[in-house]
Amino acid sequence: MLYFLYCCKKTIKIRKVILQTKKGCKRFFNMATKKKLVLNTAWCKGCGVCAAFCPKNVLALKGDKIAVQNEEACIRCGLCELRCPDYAIWLEEVEA
Repeated sequence: MLYFLYCCKKTIKIRKVILQTKKGCKRFFNMATKKKLVLNTAWCKGCGVCAAFCPKNVLALKGDKIAVQNEEACIRCGLCELRCPDYAIWLEEVEA
């Protein structure tokens, strides 16, 4: 498969998650960026929507709040962040 993205008004080809970028393009998304899962239990109302949408069952309700039960299984897809109505969970970039 061959995909095209636009960066700095230049076409970039992506093949098998290997980026072939043109020199000098610094605004392109860095695929090596590390992310960590962050929970703010003070904002969580315990609806369980994030746990229901998690494809790897990383999240679970403990009492009336959400908790991480298996962080190693997390694939950082962002579905929990996208679905949380209270913005109590998000992915935060960390320096590699």
